[in-house]
Amino acid sequence: MRRLALILATAVVASGCIVGDDNHRTLPPSGVGSAIVYWDFLRNTQGGTVLYDDATLTHTGTGACAQSAVEVVTIDAAGLPQFVVDCVYQGVQGATLDGLPAGSPSARIRGWRGNYAVYETTVALHVIAGAETDQGIVDLDAVRAPMDLFAYLALGPAQAPTDYRSCAEAGWPNVSYEVRDSYGTRVDANVVGCSDPLPTTVFAGDLDLDNYTVRMQGIATQGPSSGQVVLDSCTVPFDHFAAQIGDAGFAPTLVTPPPSCP
Repeated sequence: MRRLALILATAVVASGCIVGDDNHRTLPPSGVGSAIVYWDFLRNTQGGTVLYDDATLTHTGTGACAQSAVEVVTIDAAGLPQFVVDCVYQGVQGATLDGLPAGSPSARIRGWRGNYAVYETTVALHVIAGAETDQGIVDLDAVRAPMDLFAYLALGPAQAPTDYRSCAEAGWPNVSYEVRDSYGTRVDANVVGCSDPLPTTVFAGDLDLDNYTVRMQGIATQGPSSGQVVLDSCTVPFDHFAAQIGDAGFAPTLVTPPPSCP
């Protein structure tokens, strides 16, 4: 699919035809019109949704959107060939869709990172024959999938730890965790009790598709070290682009004594 632009800097993708500037633009045939669509993205966090890449703000260049890391946006509407455009095209976070049938055609709008659709929303467009109508900003919702996080507990050194066989053997620590997305936003954090069998379950729920980091720490619950961090995983990355539950979940190792983390 060709990626084109108007003089006014609105990103344009047409199904099989080249679109020039406003002075030389080919008029649409009877019964079809054009729709201008802009987009931004909604990230889910423990504290509620966070707006990424606000379309009303000033953008520059052509390429991925900075916060969501969406590279390409596709729009499937009314059985037409798929519209494809960079997330930001010549400073604009939007596209003009030509050749749409008049009425209220449905449009599936998706934001892609590589081969993964990480944001998606379906909307009804308002199309007037022979006219170009502004649809405003469409919020794309993050695509989610189930995720299990576990924690192995082990006696160091960190390079060759020996796994504890039970929570009791590890001293019944609580486990704190903090998950951050690819932009660095903290999307989830909590403290949970240790549970057998190890690895202990730390998180089980839905997460937006993204590249993440997680840090887990073991907090002593008894003895002279009670309340202190006695195990640590440091910050470790994990990717989440499909359901990861049970044996497919992610399980870093927390070691004691706590290593010196970057």
